Amino acid sequence: MTLSVGAPLGTLGMGQGGYKIARALYHDGAELRVICTGSQPGLLPAECLQILDLRPVERVLLPWASRLWSGGALAAMNNLFDWQASRQLGPTDLLYAYSDQALWTMRAAHRHGAVTVLHAANTHIRAMVGELHTEARLHGLRQGWVSTWTVRKVEREYAEADWIRVQSRLVRDSLIAHGVPAEKILFIPPAVDLERFRWARPADDVFRVAFVGSFDLRKGIHYLLRAWDAAALPRSELILHGGAGSRFMNRLLAPYRSRADVRFRGGDPAPTYAEASVCVVPSIEDGFAYVVLEALASGCPVIVTEQVGAKDAVRDGENGYVIPARDVTALRDRLVALHRMSERRHAMERAARAMAERYSFAAEQRALGTVLRSIGARHAM
Repeated sequence: MTLSVGAPLGTLGMGQGGYKIARALYHDGAELRVICTGSQPGLLPAECLQILDLRPVERVLLPWASRLWSGGALAAMNNLFDWQASRQLGPTDLLYAYSDQALWTMRAAHRHGAVTVLHAANTHIRAMVGELHTEARLHGLRQGWVSTWTVRKVEREYAEADWIRVQSRLVRDSLIAHGVPAEKILFIPPAVDLERFRWARPADDVFRVAFVGSFDLRKGIHYLLRAWDAAALPRSELILHGGAGSRFMNRLLAPYRSRADVRFRGGDPAPTYAEASVCVVPSIEDGFAYVVLEALASGCPVIVTEQVGAKDAVRDGENGYVIPARDVTALRDRLVALHRMSERRHAMERAARAMAERYSFAAEQRALGTVLRSIGARHAM
């Protein structure tokens, strides 16, 4: 089997997700090769890794691509990785690759007679772009993050993949609603590291609301800021863990950087989950959001929107809440309610950890291994 992931294994969202898939396949006994852009030491044996060093091209390509449009850098790197991976791909029985990085690599795999599995991390590309257009209009911005070329490429990937792996019902239903055949979709939930993220209660009684992720419109942090201001909770603190990349978002966040009730953080999110009373994921589009499982594993209840795929793991009122996207009033009301019911939160913490334990490495390994072996056996017939 060959896993193609255009990120360093073990870092950021795709790199973490890619490592968990690689780990599941490796421990399931697959003869595995991973094409990636790097890896944290010790995650997998070196002989499994085929690392593409794209840094020399990045230095030339990224400044040029970024000037073309705001999403140009990401699109350029995804296409560069896809092209290089397609050239480096050798004979394989099965290719597993991520959307927007997979078209040419899948075509190379098909020439080798391999079966292909596309990892669809987000809702259907047209649904996602529609949400981004809506959000941009609400703030008087142009939507330049996803180009028409990218939309067409990802739709070709949907069509040419033999199978499509999704991690949430939200993504599955979105693909089907946009015409992707249901029979080619594999629904396999992801895993969370239950050892790295553990239940630990904070030492004080300060009510802390955490946001973990990139500070951008898709993640909906601006709706959390409005709800936080409207709630005006005593003896409370907002932790914003992540970073901003746009001038618009930096301007929006600037007044909060000097406030006593708001803290900014980066790096390992585990200490943030351990301190938090609740973790809020207010995204307008998020195919899954690993943050939700990480928070639950840490015994931290969550508030997520209907547009977050990880709502599959949220039981409303038991380990968190599911609210409509962009609904500042609903988010404010849930924050106020959680702030008032400290004893109820303790029960929600236990329920959060119990739910996360269903998403173990072993569970994903069994599910992924069983499905991919079955696909391989059918393909060999």
